[in-house]
Amino acid sequence: MMKLYRLWEVTFASALVAAAWAQSAFMPPAYIGEKVPYNLDTGWVKAEQGEQPQKVYETVIYYEGAHSMRLYFEEAHLSPGSWIEVRSLYDNEVQRLDSSQLALWRNRTAFFNGNALLLTLYCAPGTTARLTIRKIWIDRGGRSDGSDFNPAACTACGGAGCVNACIERRPACVRWTGDCLALHGRCQQWAGRIIPIGCSASVISRAGCVISAGHCLELPGDPLDYVIQFNVPASLPNCAIQHPPVADQFPPVNQVYYFDWNTDWAVIVLGPNSEGQLPYERYGQLRRPVPYDDVEVGQPVGVYGYGRWTADGVNEGCRNYTLQYDDGQVVGSSGTGVSANVEVDRGNSGSGLLRLSDQRIIGVVMTCGGSGTKTSYWEFVRARRMLCPAPGDINEDGVVDDADLLMVLFAFGQECPLFCIEDQNDDGIVDDADLLIVLFNFGNEY
Repeated sequence: MMKLYRLWEVTFASALVAAAWAQSAFMPPAYIGEKVPYNLDTGWVKAEQGEQPQKVYETVIYYEGAHSMRLYFEEAHLSPGSWIEVRSLYDNEVQRLDSSQLALWRNRTAFFNGNALLLTLYCAPGTTARLTIRKIWIDRGGRSDGSDFNPAACTACGGAGCVNACIERRPACVRWTGDCLALHGRCQQWAGRIIPIGCSASVISRAGCVISAGHCLELPGDPLDYVIQFNVPASLPNCAIQHPPVADQFPPVNQVYYFDWNTDWAVIVLGPNSEGQLPYERYGQLRRPVPYDDVEVGQPVGVYGYGRWTADGVNEGCRNYTLQYDDGQVVGSSGTGVSANVEVDRGNSGSGLLRLSDQRIIGVVMTCGGSGTKTSYWEFVRARRMLCPAPGDINEDGVVDDADLLMVLFAFGQECPLFCIEDQNDDGIVDDADLLIVLFNFGNEY
């Protein structure tokens, strides 16, 4: 029976996590920033009768020393036609949250730059509302005692068993010249940053599905307490991360993952951004995973991800947790795992291992040295099929065509006691029913 773990149903024992990291040199996610107490209660406020929504409450939420912030609403009572507006006083980014958006974002905001947010409450005519806040997230940057739950710091690369992990990686979008202002993330926008966990992810479908590493989702408390960001800007010179515009941040709505010392994968479904777009709608970019094992030693590969970076050189701190790239080749392949000689560090966990010849993902990085779980591992394939259904698309190239039909025909009659990618209905045999699924969906694009 397949061991699929939904984070809100099962939490791994801490001993298992520690054992996995110790035995496989896992790159434990570096939780960035911290949650701090903050008390705010608007009380019940009411709009007068009239024809237009009215501003009924406004305040500035300020935290000394913070480089970025996120709000958590303990209570949010809004009537139809009412909304919250949150504006950064640093860069003027705005997020508008009505009751449906609050549900999507699980009563929290996107991540904002700066140490001051303007919170404004608008009510529909004649209605009441109330907001309470008991905690906020902040990143002060540049100081840490080594705990995973302290702010990100300019720590040296090469931790968690990663040797010389700040040598080969280079900014993915621009040639590094030491100019932080030139550093940007407006390329390879299928590769996202998971915040505040400090991991990487890859968009694999038009429907908002992404893949990453399972150990990245070992979160205390709320299992969906993160967002995935694209178009990530340079960090500050003191290594404190900066956030992209609100429209480049996407909340998770569902996930399945697995994590032990042999396999490590996650499938995540994202909700729409503040403009109602999924990542592919906004950027038009994705990379397809390979569901069959055709990995060979010597194949050229690359890795895009958001690894940490030391501040040893001038302005080097601004590269911390920004989009970076390295390439190499496959140096090992087993039934479930693949390894490549690419440079990674904490923050790269979950990065897609991209085969350069066809631009398809063959694995997700979980350890130093570029080792990870193959995308062809059967539990990983089944999880993608469960959360990101694409009936008939057996080879996961995004379209149901002759290639999928041939795969069914060549496997016709094969029994699948465990799993076969051609067994589309999971009944244990490749037969007429699977052929019909391909035929009925022929020509569909996903």
